[in-house]
Amino acid sequence: MSAYQKINEMITARLIERVEASSGELPWKKPWTSFSLMPRNLISKKPYRGVNVFLLHMLGYASPYFLSFKQVTALGGAVRKGEKSCPVVFWRFVDSKEDDSEAKGYAMLRYYRVFNVEQCDGLPESKVPVVEIPKREHTPLEIAEQLVASMPDCPVIKHGCRQASYSPALDRVAMPDPEVFHSGESYYAALFHELAHYADTGIMPN
Repeated sequence: MSAYQKINEMITARLIERVEASSGELPWKKPWTSFSLMPRNLISKKPYRGVNVFLLHMLGYASPYFLSFKQVTALGGAVRKGEKSCPVVFWRFVDSKEDDSEAKGYAMLRYYRVFNVEQCDGLPESKVPVVEIPKREHTPLEIAEQLVASMPDCPVIKHGCRQASYSPALDRVAMPDPEVFHSGESYYAALFHELAHYADTGIMPN
């Protein structure tokens, strides 16, 4: 198997893994604001392109800034224990240096792994831009709040998270803050979606 095929398969497997972890939904499609900028490298400030946008955006971090392990340590920081990297693909066209006039250049494909700044400790504050996430004023929908309150043994609903999810092990629904959703309707749609996962586990009493 060629290096190109190996990288292709790795990226495809990564996308499938994220989609499956999102219950079959597209993890890069979110009804809330997670980035004010496209994913980019913290040092070069250059935005990632191509499939890298999907790979990094679907991780759901509020900050768009990523670093390689070497870049993290060069800044005096450290990746927190247990954090996982994300592969990003890099390619460029290399001109042939041969004298043969018919010789052609070739595309060089590589990949390396990066971490979001939120996965790191000890990074200098002066080096990490503060990302302002647009927020709207949230007005609770009374009927929706009543539905949640009337659920028997409703799981804990924790706000301030970077993604919406339900953890059977913790019996907890994680949600971004209501103010970062595009609308009140989209917030409750995401909340009820996660509560439906709770119901599907069979934990909820009959």
